[in-house]
Amino acid sequence: MTWLPSYLKMARCFCWGDMGMLCALPYLFGLITLWSCSQIADKIGRRAPFMAIGFLITAVTIYAGTYVANNMVATILLSVGVAGIAISLSGAHSIMQSIIPKEVVGTATGVMNGLSNAASAFSPLVIGYIITVSGSYTGGLLFLSGAAVLGSVCMIILTLQNY
Repeated sequence: MTWLPSYLKMARCFCWGDMGMLCALPYLFGLITLWSCSQIADKIGRRAPFMAIGFLITAVTIYAGTYVANNMVATILLSVGVAGIAISLSGAHSIMQSIIPKEVVGTATGVMNGLSNAASAFSPLVIGYIITVSGSYTGGLLFLSGAAVLGSVCMIILTLQNY
């Protein structure tokens, strides 16, 4: 989310006034996907398939949003991409608690959150570096799309293991 306002302003030439609602779209889409997918995952007792699909949606829509010419369509695609990540929010902790022995769930949760926060802090640096070197947001967005593909592959492996 840290890159979206800059991307919309610099690469897609939106004015600051137009971006208020546009920057809220990923949160709105994320709320809807988080709530609905969490409900369905609880009913069927599986989370990894939803996470695999969510990461795949993220990868495809960020990739497509990078190359589509229409600014509004690009913004909607990127918002859907960011919202696809929301599908994994509840599933990640649930799966981790299913895999890890009860005695170390607290430690594992701390490690998982620490690694997640480190990746969240590191990613904007990588994206910024790619943008600086290339002079374009395209490489940074493709980095995000590639990370989502990797996440989807990991979740497909857990799906095959019935998580």
